[in-house]
Amino acid sequence: MSTSTQNNSVTLIAGSAISIHRFVTMAADGKMDHTGATTAAADGVSGEAAAADLDALNVILPAGIVKVEAGAAVTRGLQVMSDSVGRAIDLVGGASTYIQGRALDAAGAAGEVIRVLMNPHQDVA
Repeated sequence: MSTSTQNNSVTLIAGSAISIHRFVTMAADGKMDHTGATTAAADGVSGEAAAADLDALNVILPAGIVKVEAGAAVTRGLQVMSDSVGRAIDLVGGASTYIQGRALDAAGAAGEVIRVLMNPHQDVA
């Protein structure tokens, strides 16, 4: 379960304290924050090291399989979205909700790390 394909990553600046394995989005000031809204596409996933505000942050770009912390129980095979702090949860979508990818593993509870096949896009249902 712990394998991932991290083909592309970049070092950016954290705009707040960033936890590992969370969906992240670039803010208007160019700094990275947790993806905290269902109406925002993730620009990537934070890497294996947490970052404090204004520290360098390794961001895995949204291509391939990434490790993401679950925010609740997650069903393998279903599409996932971000919760309010960048963790993966089952999609409860509708128009304007962003799908971050598809869960390749199940999570029994919040805090477990799962693999997600990233494909951020807006649900137009």
